[in-house]
Amino acid sequence: MALANRMHREPCPLSHALCTGSLIRFFSRCFYVMNFNPLTEWTMRKTSDLVQEMKNEAKTAFLVAIAVGFETETKFVFSSGSRPLEDLNRLVQSGGSPIGLLRFEKEDSSVQGFYRPFEEYANEPWVQEYLGGLLENTGEIIAMSQVPGVPGY
Repeated sequence: MALANRMHREPCPLSHALCTGSLIRFFSRCFYVMNFNPLTEWTMRKTSDLVQEMKNEAKTAFLVAIAVGFETETKFVFSSGSRPLEDLNRLVQSGGSPIGLLRFEKEDSSVQGFYRPFEEYANEPWVQEYLGGLLENTGEIIAMSQVPGVPGY
């Protein structure tokens, strides 16, 4: 399954300061209100499988993140993190639902963003808008991944 449903370009935010996250919180509320139906544990693949899928995708990308939806916010597990499996397990145990992958590719001074829902959410009508909306925050998401000593969320 290819990551090419939506692209977003913006200048590379390597010196970008962290924003307030208001748009990410907005799309998280939309995610929750628009048919939030978290999958039960038995229907979702193991977190280790999701992390492996992220790592495989990251082999040819600048950065890949798992978007984890909560009632009022979205958190991320980054391919560049030191312990992505532990981070994802912690978020799932806190009530988060892994929704899909965000992939970022760097081209000169711009970054292209792509998304792909996990197969468990692929047929949900709201998921395309939710993940696509997260790409409007490309600079903030990349900046979060680069904060040293802070988990990727």
